[in-house]
Amino acid sequence: MLAVFALVEGRVRVEVAVLFKVSVKAVDNWWAKWQAGGVPQPTLASTGDTYRQLNWSPHCSLG
Repeated sequence: MLAVFALVEGRVRVEVAVLFKVSVKAVDNWWAKWQAGGVPQPTLASTGDTYRQLNWSPHCSLG
């Protein structure tokens, strides 16, 4: 769930919605489901890999 990773990293809901071309309501639903334990918690590293932040520009267009 890359959208949840983005929220965990501190992205705002509107920015995540624009990046994934979904509604803010969809982002809210994903976040709520993750918080409730319905979606696996994102991990910061997988076996053999190092953690890398999502590489999105901080100047992403929101409109």
